[in-house]
Amino acid sequence: MKKVCIITVIVLACATSVFFFGWTQFSVPAGKYGIMLSKSGGYYPQAIMPGNFTWRWERIVPTNAQILVFDLTPRQVNYAADGMLPSADRYAKVLNTKDDFSWAFGIDALVTLKAEQLVPVVEKNTIQTQEALESYIDSHIRAILQTIMYRYISELIDNPYEYQQVKTDYHLLSEKLRGELVKTIGQDFSVEAVTLTKLTIPDIHTYKIAEQAYNTYEQQREMLLAETAAKEAQYAASEQFQIDRLTKWGDFLAKYPNIIELIAVAQQDSKAALNALKSLEKKQE
Repeated sequence: MKKVCIITVIVLACATSVFFFGWTQFSVPAGKYGIMLSKSGGYYPQAIMPGNFTWRWERIVPTNAQILVFDLTPRQVNYAADGMLPSADRYAKVLNTKDDFSWAFGIDALVTLKAEQLVPVVEKNTIQTQEALESYIDSHIRAILQTIMYRYISELIDNPYEYQQVKTDYHLLSEKLRGELVKTIGQDFSVEAVTLTKLTIPDIHTYKIAEQAYNTYEQQREMLLAETAAKEAQYAASEQFQIDRLTKWGDFLAKYPNIIELIAVAQQDSKAALNALKSLEKKQE
């Protein structure tokens, strides 16, 4: 009887140990999320979530599995950028204006990685630490914000009405950017808030005037260059004609040196000399 009790106690102790080691929640602090990574099976497809019972046999084998712990509280991502509108420096020179048509944006986005997307994100990007996860979130969200902001700058250039609205209503722009972020961010994240922290927008109306003035300037410049090129070509052709003519006369006089004496005799009678030259030239032909 005593042996039976001892065996029963041993069995219960072993069972308790097996149960304890296989119960994954013990390795995940309250409020955190875990992912089991094992040598035998890789990433387990379901995250270990608070309040959900999860038991895995992989944990029983020593050194076979580890639990990666992550904090999925909302993360604030900051992004700022500045620049100049396309060809702004050339346009400003045409108008002789001090306005450099520069722009600047600053955005704070509060985002949360969805718990159900934790495993796919971690597995796809080979993430094993909280720092690596935060770095991924920051770079991913900033890349999206950059795309949205540059696209929006292009929209402002093409839509003066939108520009007039933005000038007087920053909240409207914040909501618009939030909508764009929600639409672009995909199913991995939820967007809690978007706040515009900095906004500098140049005068689009003046920019458009400068653009038109520059285009007119370039058209006039091309016309003047074409006219100058035509005149230069005409002058070059005339000059070449004179050179060819003198070369022809030089060859003629070299062939008939006696003509020089004839010209000397008739130098007091230019008309006679000219007629003589023309007569000899015809004979040559």
